[in-house]
Amino acid sequence: MILGLLRLARMQPKNPKSRLPTQLDEQLPPSKSVTPRHAMAWSLSSGMQTLTDALYYRLRDSGPHSTVLVNSPVCKIHPGSAGRLHVDWSPDNMSSVQMQDVDAVFLCCPSYRTADILKEMLSPDVVARLDKSHLPWANVAVAVLELESPAQPPVRAFGHLVPRLVDSNVLGVIYDSVAFPNLDSPQGTVRYTVMMKPYPQWLELNATDPNRVAKAMEAKALDVLRQHLGLTNACVVDRHVGIHYDSIPQYPVGHLDNIKALREEISTAGASGVHLVGYSYDGVGIGDVVHSGLKAVCAELNVAL
Repeated sequence: MILGLLRLARMQPKNPKSRLPTQLDEQLPPSKSVTPRHAMAWSLSSGMQTLTDALYYRLRDSGPHSTVLVNSPVCKIHPGSAGRLHVDWSPDNMSSVQMQDVDAVFLCCPSYRTADILKEMLSPDVVARLDKSHLPWANVAVAVLELESPAQPPVRAFGHLVPRLVDSNVLGVIYDSVAFPNLDSPQGTVRYTVMMKPYPQWLELNATDPNRVAKAMEAKALDVLRQHLGLTNACVVDRHVGIHYDSIPQYPVGHLDNIKALREEISTAGASGVHLVGYSYDGVGIGDVVHSGLKAVCAELNVAL
């Protein structure tokens, strides 16, 4: 899917800001085989893990030159010999540490995990730019509710955002049955996703009394649907609620300059093969993440984008 999305760059306006290098474009499948026709928004019927599973099996089965390690967290990275990088990691998340020299590392983990991994390679003031004190992360409470069929939204739309002046604890609502009708139950139910900023008491109670927090989240989500969409008699037939901790990076003022300086510091430290990839750095959207990875690969291969 990601490969097909990259190829879509060729279908953009006549003068796109960037084009895929030939070396990468030749490896991609035709975009028509990946993207649904006339789709403005689309999802995967088995969830987004379908994508990561497909990438995993593609790499695992690509031949003897490819090895995939899971549940093997990296502890630290530091310069190795002959311009290579020394990576320390724990197999199967055990206490023993394995060491390996590599040519390049693409760090796709959250920025605060990157700070731990690079703390022996970079100066403390540089690593501090990745800490939560400089690049904070937000917790998000998500309530996915399945309601009986009369509970239709008043308009056909992807959803709506909620200004902080209206409710500082509600981020927005997705009309799932409008955006992704093919995922609806055959019983004709209607689905909504309500995204919220967790109340402090939810965070405090979630570790000891998650059921109580789940009920409070569901009640708040239903209240939002009543107030915003007029669903006064909504009857819940199923739900999935939970709090996602440190799920969205909150870019502070000067973020782009910080990340640019950070990447320059990494290069100056003799670790030009370390690449920072993902939504901690270059944008939180899926398209931003894909483009972040593309830029990192082009930088490592020394090809123009």
